[in-house]
Amino acid sequence: MLVLTATTSEADAVLDALPPADAVRIGPYDALRSTGRGEVSVLAGGIGPAAAAAATATALALRPDLDLVINVGIAGGFAAAGARVGDVVVATESGFGDLGADSPEGFLDSASLDWGHVSVAAEPAMVRAVRQSMTLAGLAVHTGVVLTLSTVTGTAARGVELFAASQPVAEAMEGAAAGSVAARFSRAFLEVRTVSNLVGVRDRAGWDIPQATSMLTRAVSAMIPVLVIAP
Repeated sequence: MLVLTATTSEADAVLDALPPADAVRIGPYDALRSTGRGEVSVLAGGIGPAAAAAATATALALRPDLDLVINVGIAGGFAAAGARVGDVVVATESGFGDLGADSPEGFLDSASLDWGHVSVAAEPAMVRAVRQSMTLAGLAVHTGVVLTLSTVTGTAARGVELFAASQPVAEAMEGAAAGSVAARFSRAFLEVRTVSNLVGVRDRAGWDIPQATSMLTRAVSAMIPVLVIAP
């Protein structure tokens, strides 16, 4: 499987949950490959949808043996959905939250513009299995829509608008892009996030990246065995 993160710190958190890994190259990307519990290649592809799509496409084109793509990282959680800092989110769908057009009537999303592909759904059985494994590991887990944004939310009004549109549990910057590429290659996809802050007014004093990163390691440790044995 390919575990894609945006940053090296997120990749390090993933690797902390795996047996020792060897350095490999996947095209222009440095990656680490662990073979202790199935083969897991961990790649920090960069921040944002474009970087995520490029890294995922490169990896799947050069490594046709990869049959599962998991986008893992920290995220902003929606308090209205019950998310709290340190919680884990397993996406049932990864959707583009700001792909569309502005208009005098407000934002028009891709679906209303007939642009086609708007979100990527995870296999329900995989979501259930992963959620159960994490719950048994003592983690607070939510499932639901995770939005992919090119610009993260920094105002309360924007947070309310996004939640009203699709009732997401969290927002991040890569999932739907990586998932769209995985779908093009007919590969399974899953997005897993840990909440570092709540969506709304941008206030770094309320963020807890160390806790979210620690929870990321615990989440990956719980889910990898389930995914290795999944059909």
